[in-house]
Amino acid sequence: MTTHVAGRARIGRPPDTDAAETRRRIVDVARRAFAAGGFAAATNREIAQAAGVTTGAVYHHFGSKEALYLAVYIDAHDWVYERFRVSIAGRPTFLDKFDAVLDEAALINRRDPSLAAFIGSARVDRRRHRELAAVIPDDRARRSAFFGGLVDVGVATGELAADHRQEVAVLVDTLILGLNDGAMDSMKRQLAAIAAIKSALRRVVGAPPRSAGPA
Repeated sequence: MTTHVAGRARIGRPPDTDAAETRRRIVDVARRAFAAGGFAAATNREIAQAAGVTTGAVYHHFGSKEALYLAVYIDAHDWVYERFRVSIAGRPTFLDKFDAVLDEAALINRRDPSLAAFIGSARVDRRRHRELAAVIPDDRARRSAFFGGLVDVGVATGELAADHRQEVAVLVDTLILGLNDGAMDSMKRQLAAIAAIKSALRRVVGAPPRSAGPA
């Protein structure tokens, strides 16, 4: 009878739907756990309990703690960079695009602080744990490609001199890392840091200052 009732509850709902929802829930819970305590402190048992599943379900979906961490890593980075890409669409200049990214970063952090916290802690975990270094990609290449692309827009628009391209790219990379690692734990500090970054970049490109708060 139980099987019959459960079967009827699935009419119109593909079996894979439940699996995808379970996987999504585990990833979300694991991200918060890894962000709060790091790779070593978070356990699959605790993650399973928080997600409302068995430890066996975690292993069924991910196979190992390292594989779960990788899934969280890919999910977090893909989601954040997609939000950044959406935010810069239709923004014509380097400053416009960079402003949009900074404002989107503040919005993301306001809605779910675990995303930025995890991305920052993942860099530490990757250096600290050899088993993670073997499976977790270094995020420098992706970060450099995305933000370097914004700098290239600045060169194309004439906001930045071509012979200053590399030093501005290094500056932008450093500012982004500093914002993520040093200011994401406090909205007040993050907004102050974003305002300072916007002001500093306007001095770099020789543009007049303007209100630097998120839109």
